[in-house]
Amino acid sequence: MKIKRTVFALVLGLVLSTAAIAGAATTGRVHWPATCSKFVCVNNHLNALSRRVHHANTRAMTPGPTGATGAAGAQGPAGSAGAQGLQGDQGVQGLQGDQGLQGETGLQGDTGPQGDIGPPGPQGDAGPQGLPGLQGDQGVKGDNGTDGATGPQGPQGAKGDKGDTGDTGPAGPTGPAGQSAVYTTTGTLQSGSHIVVGSGSTNPGGNLNVSLAGSAAFTSGTSYWCIATYQGNSAGTAAPSIQAPSATGFTIKADSSRTLNFICVGN
Repeated sequence: MKIKRTVFALVLGLVLSTAAIAGAATTGRVHWPATCSKFVCVNNHLNALSRRVHHANTRAMTPGPTGATGAAGAQGPAGSAGAQGLQGDQGVQGLQGDQGLQGETGLQGDTGPQGDIGPPGPQGDAGPQGLPGLQGDQGVKGDNGTDGATGPQGPQGAKGDKGDTGDTGPAGPTGPAGQSAVYTTTGTLQSGSHIVVGSGSTNPGGNLNVSLAGSAAFTSGTSYWCIATYQGNSAGTAAPSIQAPSATGFTIKADSSRTLNFICVGN
């Protein structure tokens, strides 16, 4: 029983101190009932006090007005110098400045003494041909020197004026016989072709035998063709035809005792 009273006194003291603290933050006051002496009454009253304290601790507090600024204190003594810090990294190199103005030209110095003649340098490339100079006086004929190496051929000079027409030279030898130009219907030149023309009269049997000699001969009987016609004053009734052609001749069949003209083309 004595222990319960001691615990009750401690709890009651804690509650009263808490209520006193909470009362400083609230406008209400807490009264302890004079008739509350049992544990249940005390417990209920303590719970009510706890709720009011919790409410007082959690509600928003309105700050009071700011007090006047106090006078500045006296300046303290200067502290001792600290140790020197480590040297920092080297900075990035700056941009190159603009080029300065060109200075004035200095006075020309005295001409120095002539130096020794240096060894001959290698022969340089041939320069362009200069304009022809004026013809000087003819000098004394010197000894013939040794023949030098043939130099490179110079550029071709400008075309000169046309000269006078020369005398007619002697006639040259007769050249080989030319070739008659023979073309197909598509314009293709028939290389090696030639033309043979002639005339003659048929015998009583109506045959005219034609021989081809020398350059008139053809390669074969199938490498050429011929056409024959009656002369105007010797017309016939049978159409002339070419028979038995060979490289060296052929026969024209027509009316007897008639004069005919013929032409042959081929190679």
